[in-house]
Amino acid sequence: MLIYDAALKTPYRILGINLPKDSLLHLSNLGLAAGETIEVVIKTKNSAIIIVKGSRLAFDASILDKIDLAPAEENQEKIPLSELPVGRSA
Repeated sequence: MLIYDAALKTPYRILGINLPKDSLLHLSNLGLAAGETIEVVIKTKNSAIIIVKGSRLAFDASILDKIDLAPAEENQEKIPLSELPVGRSA
């Protein structure tokens, strides 16, 4: 799903970003990377403002068309790291 199809103020997880490596590095420095959770605040025909890690970022269609999203799983089990079994990822 693309950002243009996303509902406003709903959490989504980034599945992937189809951009060159140098662009991915720059976006990663801004907090935008695969696996991160974002929310779309405002979207227009050619741009959108998203929230990622508490920061608002604005992008135009040249970036937004390359970001693949999926609805975030709200019902994930949350446990303290001290209770996470050895060898299990979180």
